[in-house]
Amino acid sequence: MNIWDMLIVNPLSQLLLLLYNLVHNYGVAIILLGLTSKILLLYFSARGKQGMMRQTRLAPKQKELEKMYGKDKTVYNQKLMELYQAEGVSPMSGCLWSLLPLPIFFALFSVVRLPLTNLMKLTETDIQTLQEIIPVTSTNQFYVQMELAQKVYEQFDWLQTQLPSEIADKLIRLNFDLFPGLSLAPFPVVPWEGGWHWNWLILLPLLSCATALLSSMLSQKINGTQQQQTGMMKGLFLMMPLFSLWIGFTTPAAMSVYWTANNIFQIVQEYVLTRHYKKKFDAEDARKAELAERRKAAEDKMREEERLRRLEQGETTNKNTSKKKQYRLKHGPKPKESEKPEGPAEE
Repeated sequence: MNIWDMLIVNPLSQLLLLLYNLVHNYGVAIILLGLTSKILLLYFSARGKQGMMRQTRLAPKQKELEKMYGKDKTVYNQKLMELYQAEGVSPMSGCLWSLLPLPIFFALFSVVRLPLTNLMKLTETDIQTLQEIIPVTSTNQFYVQMELAQKVYEQFDWLQTQLPSEIADKLIRLNFDLFPGLSLAPFPVVPWEGGWHWNWLILLPLLSCATALLSSMLSQKINGTQQQQTGMMKGLFLMMPLFSLWIGFTTPAAMSVYWTANNIFQIVQEYVLTRHYKKKFDAEDARKAELAERRKAAEDKMREEERLRRLEQGETTNKNTSKKKQYRLKHGPKPKESEKPEGPAEE
């Protein structure tokens, strides 16, 4: 077992199996897995949201720097980095944390695609033995385990009598249905492949695309970044909805269910974290404004005390000068030491 399987795929497999045994519904277990992953990554998502909101709040100061140093990109980037350091903001913090759900998504794809290996822990030899008893009809060998797992569910009791006990004991009666008759193992039917016929699974990729688009729109509205979009940002804005649509039509329907649930949980998480950090940042701004006001008041008080002290010193100097003038007018100027009269001569 490689590190990827050991650290991510295997724990995710055990979690999905635990949830399936708890609710006895594959689709609901997939949805609960999405919720669990959101909870487990909440700390990292919060860090990313915090960094993104701090960076957004610096937009007015960033525009001022752009007006002042926009013609000199080197100076502008230097001043921008100084602003980020002064405010404790990392320009890449929001992006890095937002990428964490992707490894879980790809690991789940492996779990969904290989249920015999990841959920039932069958070896390659066990799978070959099983395939000799229940041959597969699919020409897509990439997803052969999903067909075998579906046949195991349908013929579970009969297989218990046909397989060696060491293999039969590993089998799990895994029902891929979300609702009766709506299995999440097949691919949604694409209208331009093999002729058109209606299938409810077609709605799942469309739903995942719509929720991804809604999540992106609400995120931009909440963060107030609609007016700051460049051409590249607009491309990234559409990337995730289009990616979810492509994923929905090229992978088993279970992945669209997970992606849709993940988008809905993302919307709720975005709203809650935005309110939390908005209150926190508003309180920080209020404290900073209060400290600045106190500092200004203290500086004003010091300046006023200095002015009064100088005024008092000026008044004292004026009084002394006035007394000297009055003395000169009354007694004349004071005689110098050489002009003082000599005392009586000694006998």
